[in-house]
Amino acid sequence: MTLFRSRTHQEVWIDHNCHSCFQPDEAARRLHGKDTQCPILKRALETDRKPVKWDRTRSKDMATSIKCNARTTRPASVARSKVNEFEVPQESLWEDSELDHAEHFVPVPGWPERPRSKGVDHA
Repeated sequence: MTLFRSRTHQEVWIDHNCHSCFQPDEAARRLHGKDTQCPILKRALETDRKPVKWDRTRSKDMATSIKCNARTTRPASVARSKVNEFEVPQESLWEDSELDHAEHFVPVPGWPERPRSKGVDHA
């Protein structure tokens, strides 16, 4: 028995299953136009035999007559891992001379020249 009943069956099945799969090679071909193909489908078309990853179903519908167990409907997670902030060395964005803000004060009449010390009671 051949893998697909006809050329139309093959095209319908590939269109329904492979064109929405996010297997890396198939997704690269479909989304980025690369010259890659799903290795399972490629081997199946070359040998005309059912791959181990596929199961035949009792469905009469061409699109669902074979089930691919390796089909992924979502792309692989690209979530960034959390980094402990204490493990990554933080470098200063400014030079040490820029951290001294006293030289950047503009004198205002009636205001003190420098801010008061931390021991001020604001109440």
